[in-house]
Amino acid sequence: MTFLDRFTPKKKNQFTKNNERYYKILLTVIASLYLLIIGLSITNPNEGKYLATENGKVIESSTNGQFKVINRFYDPNTKRYQLILWLTGDRSLQEDYQTELTATSVVKTDLSTQRKSKVTRIGRRYFSIVVSNVPKEYEAVRTDIVVKSRTTPESDPYESEIKLYSKDSQTTNKPIKEETKYFKEQAVDTQLKETDLEIQTLKKEIKGLRSDIKETNNLIANIESDMKLQVSDEKEESKQTLEDYRSQIAQKEKEIEEHYSQIEELEKSKTQVDSLF
Repeated sequence: MTFLDRFTPKKKNQFTKNNERYYKILLTVIASLYLLIIGLSITNPNEGKYLATENGKVIESSTNGQFKVINRFYDPNTKRYQLILWLTGDRSLQEDYQTELTATSVVKTDLSTQRKSKVTRIGRRYFSIVVSNVPKEYEAVRTDIVVKSRTTPESDPYESEIKLYSKDSQTTNKPIKEETKYFKEQAVDTQLKETDLEIQTLKKEIKGLRSDIKETNNLIANIESDMKLQVSDEKEESKQTLEDYRSQIAQKEKEIEEHYSQIEELEKSKTQVDSLF
């Protein structure tokens, strides 16, 4: 090597060139993804903030019970939007008249303007939220609900928040009236449907309990058959197992009786539904 060769740039071999090309491509991809994420957050910061809740799903506040989303309606003539909630979960909360809801709403096409949101409660469990001045091309309604409950009329309320995001595809178009009769009819209809669902659930549970009892009885029969060939120590162990199985059957039979009692009570409540509202 001559003295001048030391100052002459070396030629890169093919391996080095491939590595450089690979790193350049990788850096370009990473930079592009980063810019895409930043761009989406700037152009639409509220999109996806709240996941849409399907009708029939139960949402839970942090301290004040659960609410089932019954239905959503939109009246294009009056530009009213209605969300129907049903207090569920803990029976003590269902009986509690001290539970109060307040709501604020915005539409996806205009996130800066809060819409008037009126809450109406009929009976113990029915809540209606009617949002006014919702344009026809609203796309979605975002509703923030504050739940307040008092253990006694004199105590300070406990507060928690529920957030709902409702798409227009989840909403049925129909006339919405801000009249007590309109809300009462919805409350009665919802009460009957929810009661039928409770009865169906109890009957399904009874069927499952009976299946468990049948399976346990088969296990008992097998053990009793095996005991004929067992020695004394083995028989003592089998007797304990049989006692456990029979105790399980007794518990399941008690649950079945309780379920039937609940069904009878629910069927009776259906005949008296008007008195609940």
